[in-house]
Amino acid sequence: MRKFSLLILLVFYSNVSIWSQSDQNTFKNNVIKKNEMFISDAMEMGIDSLTAVNVLSLIEKRKTDLQSLNNQKEGGDDISELFESTDLKTKSEIKQEFSRNLAKIISKREFSELFGYVFMKNVRKKTVSKIGDLKKIENLTEDQEKEIKTMMEIFYFNKETFTAYFAFDKKLQKQKLSALRFRFEEKYAELRTQLNLEVKSNVKVNNRTYLWNN
Repeated sequence: MRKFSLLILLVFYSNVSIWSQSDQNTFKNNVIKKNEMFISDAMEMGIDSLTAVNVLSLIEKRKTDLQSLNNQKEGGDDISELFESTDLKTKSEIKQEFSRNLAKIISKREFSELFGYVFMKNVRKKTVSKIGDLKKIENLTEDQEKEIKTMMEIFYFNKETFTAYFAFDKKLQKQKLSALRFRFEEKYAELRTQLNLEVKSNVKVNNRTYLWNN
């Protein structure tokens, strides 16, 4: 794995600011270790090392582009920025470019395996919220709640990863999310039948909100 260290350094430190040699070495060593762990994890998932390094390169480019954008905003004023001629990309363009380039080198499955952990906090939050809404209108046994919760978590995980992976094409993203939602509601209806619950695909929680609106 050490043979990738030089390549990683070339990718990440061509424009690093000068600081004390000790701090610089510590920082570089920590990042190299982190990146080697990323490559090792990727290879365990069946992703080759060169692809993993390319992914890291895209991540660093995204960070650099966003930092350049932030630096410009911090250094200017609102009036002058209205008339300033600049080639800097917007934040939305930076994210779309990153998503587009990433999709060229890894599949959606590989994306979910590499970065799925990023979405888990939001997945659990949404699942807990929806389970809470559901329990307001239905009396669920512990086993029924567990089965529905598992299906919800899978749905929200896929929704998060689809949204992120297809961010480069809003039309395609919408199509993928619509298909995902349709398949989920079919499976949810089947699960309710198996659990001896009345089949409801879009349960109304109150006068304004339906259970599966989000």
